[in-house]
Amino acid sequence: MTKKKTDPRSSRGQTKKTTPKKKKPVVAFLSLSGCEGCSFAMLDLGGDFFNALVHHYKLGEHHFLEEMKGKKHYDITFVDGAPLTKENEKALKKMRERTDYMVAVGSCAALGVVPGIKNYVDKKKKAKYVYPKNKKAYNPDIHPISRYVKVDLVIPGCPIDNKEFLKVFTDVAQGIEPELSHRPVCYECQSNGNPCLLQQGEPCLGPVIQGGCNAVCLNSRYYCRGCRGILEGDTMDDAVKTLNKKLEKMIGKRALRHILQIYGIQEDWLNRL
Repeated sequence: MTKKKTDPRSSRGQTKKTTPKKKKPVVAFLSLSGCEGCSFAMLDLGGDFFNALVHHYKLGEHHFLEEMKGKKHYDITFVDGAPLTKENEKALKKMRERTDYMVAVGSCAALGVVPGIKNYVDKKKKAKYVYPKNKKAYNPDIHPISRYVKVDLVIPGCPIDNKEFLKVFTDVAQGIEPELSHRPVCYECQSNGNPCLLQQGEPCLGPVIQGGCNAVCLNSRYYCRGCRGILEGDTMDDAVKTLNKKLEKMIGKRALRHILQIYGIQEDWLNRL
């Protein structure tokens, strides 16, 4: 009896090919100086955040988990807060060297925000008032993290809208380029049926500020102060000029500058005039 040869094309003789499991990106969270509002906005998502984290990522480092040992390389890093100290600057630059893709989370990282107000005052005088016995206090100008390192994506807001963050968080992990809002806050404000505060004499910045926040301030009848930054695009230059003229007439140049300084958009605003 001759031994039956196995047909290499048959299921029994064929070597099974398995699809290689997609490697999860290693993610890090770096928090610089700030109020931690954006970090807590993430955590407020509860199970939705942790499910997305477990499903899409391998956690490499988080500032709330100090016992975790840092890794030599991260695929994606989310950074919140502003670089106010030498230690902040060093940590930010070191993290940029170890990560492929860096996301600025919130307006402290994106714009400098409230700490940046000191850029517009006599810094030495203010430092002496706050620290009368410390003549060598580190007292730099405050800038967004993009002044120090390359930033690949910005999630604006003070704090961030956590639903917007969750979508970006899952998209980035899958290699999908996130689409942030390209409409002004006014669009969301009117969609929510709010009365126009500009028409009521309030100095609202909504017509030129990037939407995506669901007009949360205006829903409470609190005018937009521009925490998400000015919309990109050449058409916005004319819009800023028109709104600037209206607001200066309404409240005066000095009062307008104070509003623009709160969230660090004065420089961008003036460059568009």
